[in-house]
Amino acid sequence: MIYKGLYTHKGRTSPIEIHSDGKELTVEIAGLVFKGTEFTDLSYEEELAERMIDNTLITLDPRFDDCLTDCQFEFKVPQYLLTSEGRKEAIELEMCFRHGGYNEQSKGIEYEEVSITLRWKGEILIGKSGFVEIAFDQLMKQLPKGYSFVNCYGCLYGDYSIYGNSSFGTMMCFRNIKQKYKLANGKCEYDSLCVDERENIEMVQEIYCCDDFEVRGNGGAYR
Repeated sequence: MIYKGLYTHKGRTSPIEIHSDGKELTVEIAGLVFKGTEFTDLSYEEELAERMIDNTLITLDPRFDDCLTDCQFEFKVPQYLLTSEGRKEAIELEMCFRHGGYNEQSKGIEYEEVSITLRWKGEILIGKSGFVEIAFDQLMKQLPKGYSFVNCYGCLYGDYSIYGNSSFGTMMCFRNIKQKYKLANGKCEYDSLCVDERENIEMVQEIYCCDDFEVRGNGGAYR
């Protein structure tokens, strides 16, 4: 998928295209191509001479593996809602990912913010958090009962590690071991499944969707 959007750094905004295969992101900024599994680990994979960096558009911090910091990504994502009657309804999500610079005390990103806006049936629904999962949770509470998002977030086989997850792109997909996943009962069995079957579990982005999608409802081994 290609998502058109805007990249902002220090008040300067530039149009971008975000390329996603459901697992990895690729984006070109100021003539440089950055790749990563989420927006906080987008890095330039080749040798980068100091003269190549446009400091008005890019801040790379060596303390954070030379990833892009102190920036914002805004883009639109075509998706589907599944109605309570089982009909698919085309929608468009407006997504915004914003994160700060390196924090010396915490040895990590200073802050992360995720917002998702859905303009639907004359209403503006907004989910906002440090995690895309919680932003989607907030949107779900604003939708009619029985509605679901047709993506990995809304899929039966999408779940998270019991040890936590990052803001975006660290959802685990259990489509290769569907029955084992469905039979996992409780946190301990689920954790054992994640360890024993780690080679059969994929990491995916919450907004991705494949042909194995099944509506989650109240199912799932963990979340």
